[in-house]
Amino acid sequence: MIISEKAKSNSAFYYEVCMLKILSAMGYLNEKDLNGIIKIASEDYGASLILDKTLLCLN
Repeated sequence: MIISEKAKSNSAFYYEVCMLKILSAMGYLNEKDLNGIIKIASEDYGASLILDKTLLCLN
């Protein structure tokens, strides 16, 4: 299976957002910090995903 670099970047970004949501639920990140880190990560990965943080991840 050949996976494009863009798909890899989007997958890594999605995984990071899921991990950040877990940290937020545990109380380690507040909403402002969570949004800031997600913004930085999306720029860093060059992600083209449109995310709704409330509907992400399977946890």
